[in-house]
Amino acid sequence: MTAGGLLLLGLLVTAYWHWAAGQVMAGLENWRQQQIARGFVVNFGEVDLTGYPFALDLSLSSPEVSAPDGRYWQGPAVTGNAALWDPFTINADISGTHRFGGFHYGGEFRGLAQQASLQAHLDWDGTLNHAVTSVADMQLLYQDAQLLQIGTLDAVLGPLRPADGEQLQELDFDGSAHSILLPEDGDTPLGNFVESLSLKATLRGPLPAQKARQALPIWRDAGGEAIVHSADVAWGPLNLHAKGGAKLDAFLRPEGQFGTRISGLSEVINRLVERGQIKPAQAGMLSFALLSLGGGDARNIALPISMKDGLLSAGPVPIASLKPVL
Repeated sequence: MTAGGLLLLGLLVTAYWHWAAGQVMAGLENWRQQQIARGFVVNFGEVDLTGYPFALDLSLSSPEVSAPDGRYWQGPAVTGNAALWDPFTINADISGTHRFGGFHYGGEFRGLAQQASLQAHLDWDGTLNHAVTSVADMQLLYQDAQLLQIGTLDAVLGPLRPADGEQLQELDFDGSAHSILLPEDGDTPLGNFVESLSLKATLRGPLPAQKARQALPIWRDAGGEAIVHSADVAWGPLNLHAKGGAKLDAFLRPEGQFGTRISGLSEVINRLVERGQIKPAQAGMLSFALLSLGGGDARNIALPISMKDGLLSAGPVPIASLKPVL
């Protein structure tokens, strides 16, 4: 009886492992086919699934994704695993060199991540529900020139869901980066160290598979918009908090309204004077304007930001022109 029980247990474990392994492979392939249907090219290289009988260990030798408009991503060899009792949650190590490019200004970016992990949550049909990524000690280079270093980067993408029962879709993003080091030759009164950046936003609208020049008008005309729940920057003396929303106008220029709260501008003005970039008289006028905007407190300013008719305005004052995003 003992031998028979052990044999039965072994058969059950074997059958369950093969079922779970099949679910992982089917989910991966279903996701790939969904992207192919949208016009993307997706390759994993050699795919291997091992770990029998107590684990599900997945490896992809050379994953890469290309979009219809020529944008691409090429990753390092990826190793991941899933628990037997939850084959739809895949934890992967994505440390190494990530290459991406195909943007309209040309050139290739490289992200060198010393430590990087990805947790992908799949639905039963293989659809990606949401993904969580965490990166530490990353360098970002553009054509071999270092753009910045990032201490830590954490982001959650998804889930993708219908918007209030309509035909539109909504995609959430929640990300933050800390200890960002910019090139030393950057000419800014804020310095070359950014303490933190964070963004919580929802992208609303259809996600068409066409090239960007065709996809953006489709997204715009269907009511697409980016809703920023909160955006925060801590950079040198400057602290900024903003929220609002933006769409695209008929010329694919951003338009929208943001409410901002800013502190540290007085220190920025002082640094501009010390660097000789503005004169003391100009600094006095700016400080008076900040005092008015801050309701008597120039240290903490509530400033509306608007984008309309190709102009970026701070309060009632136009400060820059806006170009089409493409």
